[in-house]
Amino acid sequence: MNHQIQYNITITEIMSNFNMSIKDISEVFKIPYRTVQNWAGGTSTPPSYIPNMMFDILILDNMLECDKRELKYYDGVLDRASDLLHDSRIKEAISLIDNA
Repeated sequence: MNHQIQYNITITEIMSNFNMSIKDISEVFKIPYRTVQNWAGGTSTPPSYIPNMMFDILILDNMLECDKRELKYYDGVLDRASDLLHDSRIKEAISLIDNA
């Protein structure tokens, strides 16, 4: 079963959508600066799979970062709830967890 999503994104769209500079793209993906500069400036065009893979990687990275922030948030909620339980404040702990 193939779940491949077809799209055709450009380097400049990636830079715009992810607030990245030519230098950022070059450093993150280990592509020579001049190559990315040429792609962004329209002097040359990368094969379509290159920006598509970059886009996939950046989307996945953003999703993972969101998951990390969410886990950190819930970790904090559980720590506060644990403190409340330790102080025998059960209703407050339940309320804190329910509202998280």
